[in-house]
Amino acid sequence: MDANEAELDIPIASVGIMCRTASEIDAIVSQSSADFRFIDVAPITSKQDLFMALSKALDLPAYLSSSWDSLDECLAEPDALPDGTHLVLVFRTAKRLRRLKEDATMLFTIISDVASGWIQSPEGWSLSLILEGKLDGDIKMMFEQTNLSLI
Repeated sequence: MDANEAELDIPIASVGIMCRTASEIDAIVSQSSADFRFIDVAPITSKQDLFMALSKALDLPAYLSSSWDSLDECLAEPDALPDGTHLVLVFRTAKRLRRLKEDATMLFTIISDVASGWIQSPEGWSLSLILEGKLDGDIKMMFEQTNLSLI
């Protein structure tokens, strides 16, 4: 078992999402060598806000527009990631994703597709998601429309 796999308590070769408390997330971060990127959902009220938060958290290129196609393209071939990187996106205050229902669903669909492609990449990248808090019905429905599964 890979060290990152044990530390995160998830199989690296899966495409899934975990829900954890803030203290559980802090413990995971302190024990892992994965590359954690944090997105605080609380101040995000629009698609544009979401893209700005993603761009900042993921160091995406300046040319990224607020289109789903450009985000998909940037994530599919991340220039800034070294080979073998296990990237973990942590969404703080995830319950606030409800107000971004359609945009959040689209985001997680893209992340699901990208993560599936990364698993098969020769670069050895992997991608996991952690949501801070419990998964309620509205947010759970967003994931039912993707290839992401709860871990």
